Amino acid sequence: MRWADLDLESGWWSIPGEYTKNGQPHRVPLTVDVIELVNAQKPKSDDDKSEYVFVGSGQATLLHRAKKAPAALARVLKIDFRGHDLRRTAATFMAAAGIPCEHIGHVLNHVEGGARATRVYDRYAYDREKQIALESWARSLKEILEDKPGTGNVVAITARG
Repeated sequence: MRWADLDLESGWWSIPGEYTKNGQPHRVPLTVDVIELVNAQKPKSDDDKSEYVFVGSGQATLLHRAKKAPAALARVLKIDFRGHDLRRTAATFMAAAGIPCEHIGHVLNHVEGGARATRVYDRYAYDREKQIALESWARSLKEILEDKPGTGNVVAITARG
């Protein structure tokens, strides 16, 4: 996540196509909690400035660290975990909340497989639908993290030592 791609005032992260898997630019609505999290990462001084919001330490490149993060989490928590599990979990909870699959696809920046003519002519960005879907997911995630009733069969993950 690059600072240059964020508009925290309006609550949007605009990812250029060169950084997406499908090569298409992608606008992601940011929930209030995400904006707070990102704001907390702002550098304390100009000396701390980085192009990226989340910066680690060490000599490894950002891409290298991002690829290694899921394995590091799985090792520490002693669980079977892949990076795509986060996307799958979010998509599943959005579907369970009644978000239409088409809107979830737009959140995930998937290219729709529908009729070619429809894809060519439909230039609607689905921004409002993406916002509703991610706000729904944020509420579900907050319930899980706060261990509130109604979270279904979610099991808390704790490190085994």
